[in-house]
Amino acid sequence: MPTTAPETKYKVQSLERGLSLLRELRAANAPMRNHDLVSRTGLPKATVSRLLNTLGVLGYVRRIDEGSYVLANASTRTGRALLGALGLERCRAFVAEAPGPVYLEALVGPEWVPVYRWSRQGAAAVANASPLLVAAAGRRPEVGDGELWDAASATWWAWTRLHIEGVGAFTLTLQHARPAPPARTEAAEARALLQRAAQALGTAREQ
Repeated sequence: MPTTAPETKYKVQSLERGLSLLRELRAANAPMRNHDLVSRTGLPKATVSRLLNTLGVLGYVRRIDEGSYVLANASTRTGRALLGALGLERCRAFVAEAPGPVYLEALVGPEWVPVYRWSRQGAAAVANASPLLVAAAGRRPEVGDGELWDAASATWWAWTRLHIEGVGAFTLTLQHARPAPPARTEAAEARALLQRAAQALGTAREQ
């Protein structure tokens, strides 16, 4: 008897489609009409309408005129609950030593989405951020650790993957603007810092 791959065994298409609408509304950070969401997601118009009605009843989206939608309070509360479950304070001491900002990126569907940022100036949730240039340069942190030097932007990235039980897959990405790639020792220290932070975060549990 054929077995179902773990990543698809419990896949619920309607939930996946509803989340795709929420992602598009978040990325736009502006009211979107039904036909805009149809165009961006490729879903049938009738499906988008039913999903928006359901999300509206549940408080995740809000209709603001004859056909435009924005995220509502339930979406905001859900995001805050997720950040609270991550135990972000666990790795503050590590990322404070980083030579540049460190991003926590969540795997949302097929995309890596920055959700939190630490820097020497402070830490905060990331809103409406585009994927980091690690992805734009053709290198995605699919597995394990990695690093990338981009001469065009004079920026070096290092990343490490982690999984937080009950929450999902994440990547910690260090972004360091500098005129040249770091020396081998410096790069190794930065990667080790990310690994220690990832280990601390990896002990988090869903609340």
